[in-house]
Amino acid sequence: MEKVLYQSENQIGTITLNDPENGNTIDDKTLTRITDVFRLSGQNKDVCVIYKAAGPNFTFGANLKFGYEMMTNPDKSRAEKYLWNFQELTRAMLGHPGIIIAGYQGYVVGGV
Repeated sequence: MEKVLYQSENQIGTITLNDPENGNTIDDKTLTRITDVFRLSGQNKDVCVIYKAAGPNFTFGANLKFGYEMMTNPDKSRAEKYLWNFQELTRAMLGHPGIIIAGYQGYVVGGV
């Protein structure tokens, strides 16, 4: 199952977090995918992008199992990259040429 969906129709993009069984939690691959689809939406010249989630909650935030594994690993390069990727997502969102509408529902935890 794809954890992040993107579609565009008539220059209206929709980005959907799509892992409701796990609270739409964010690990490194999911974060990279969110960033990539925001950039793709910008390249597609979407005049508006709706950022939403499947299920009753937008996101529980970081995937705690992933976070534990990342933080207990002596090699901190993955943790550093994960934190840096939040900055990349912010840049992708700020650089988007259209309007971003966030459709939050239920729990919204973290910075995504």
